[in-house]
Amino acid sequence: MRTTGLAIACALAVSLAACAPEPLPLPSELVGVWKTSSPRYAERSFEVRADWVIFGTGRNTLTMHELARVEPGAGSDGATKEWTPYRIVYRAESGDEQAIEILFRTRGGRALRFAHRDEIWTPAAAAAQEG
Repeated sequence: MRTTGLAIACALAVSLAACAPEPLPLPSELVGVWKTSSPRYAERSFEVRADWVIFGTGRNTLTMHELARVEPGAGSDGATKEWTPYRIVYRAESGDEQAIEILFRTRGGRALRFAHRDEIWTPAAAAAQEG
């Protein structure tokens, strides 16, 4: 009986792991510093590096987190031709994994949006030229 319970638990663990999104290699188009012209996020930035996710939270203030992986975002199977969803998973200070959902614009110049937000973020050099 105990063996049967263990076999069921193992089968459940394997099936749950199979349902998890497959990690992606870090898309090179996401790498870099991103800024928005929205006054609400003045002096804020978002940066993606090969091993880090960095949030610029104010003048000369950064919060760095180890990048764990990049996954297809919610609705990837129904991605529009203009926006591709990604889920960026990083490690918080506590060691727990946290994630942010972004949409990357695939046409009309590099840009991204955080899921459920309207502000457009562009590469820092492009944002400086707009402002």
